[in-house]
Amino acid sequence: MTSHSPALPSRVDEAPPDHPKITAWEYVSYTMLCAVFRGLVAVVGVSGLHRLASAFGTLEWLINRKRRRRFHAALRQLGVAPASNGSKHPTAPKEARATPSETRRYFVQTRYDKILFLLLDTLPPDRARSLFRFDGKAAFDEALAQGRGLYLALSHHGPHHILAIFFSLCGYPTLAVRDRHESALRRFVRWRFDRCYPDRVRPRWFYSDAFPRELYRWLRKGHVVASTMDVARVHQANRKTEEVTIFGEARTFVSGPLRVAIRCGSPVVQGFVTPDRRYGYRFEIVERLFDPESGETEEEAVSRAMRLYAANVERYLRETPSLISRI
Repeated sequence: MTSHSPALPSRVDEAPPDHPKITAWEYVSYTMLCAVFRGLVAVVGVSGLHRLASAFGTLEWLINRKRRRRFHAALRQLGVAPASNGSKHPTAPKEARATPSETRRYFVQTRYDKILFLLLDTLPPDRARSLFRFDGKAAFDEALAQGRGLYLALSHHGPHHILAIFFSLCGYPTLAVRDRHESALRRFVRWRFDRCYPDRVRPRWFYSDAFPRELYRWLRKGHVVASTMDVARVHQANRKTEEVTIFGEARTFVSGPLRVAIRCGSPVVQGFVTPDRRYGYRFEIVERLFDPESGETEEEAVSRAMRLYAANVERYLRETPSLISRI
């Protein structure tokens, strides 16, 4: 099998002018980590890597009391009370309580997601695709086949960041809307993917503070645009937003890409990523938020789509509180 290890560039921080650059330290450290984990996968397989991540995640769960408190605070903020004597919501319904095992699962899953995200694009494509189960693929392909592009509304909660690579492996040209201030790990994986896999359909990256012309172009080419709308804070005052009610509170979600899709006449669907089996994932299309044939005005379509989106996010987090990630 041909090695996909990137050659050291003449300038490690080389990147398009409008993209955050990776530093030499990030390049060296993540390249070394990737080599170590690839060696482990060669010896023990992905299942062994999951067991290793479980061990590290469990150790962190035991000793990182501060992060446990932050996770429990996030649960309470979303109306899901941790099942402990110190809960501030003793009257929370039983189905809305997170058990200690779910708290540990949060630590384990977060650790595994990060390791696999670093490795996913280096695995043989067939092996990487086998880690995913795509529920609703027929409806997704049918909507995309209309030729007007497709907007995929995701949530910040759960391992949504791995979808760009999965879609690339499946051959879907995808434009992922990202925050410019993304983590070093995501910048490294994006940098490596951009330079080392010219034979694959590479995901494109669009930063949320840029002019939206590229979103229009991408949808009009009949491709996929994906972003999250449930942002924690809106950093730019000129961004289009919509107020929704979620967990009994009024919150502001970003609606800019949704409005672009509606103006382009593109179907809009909502999907979630959840752990599947022991070390795989399930990507599920749960709702069609906008149908171009509905005849709704833009404001009517945005209002209805955002209400459905918020209701689905609330249900998703109540069913899988261990996937809360905005803490």
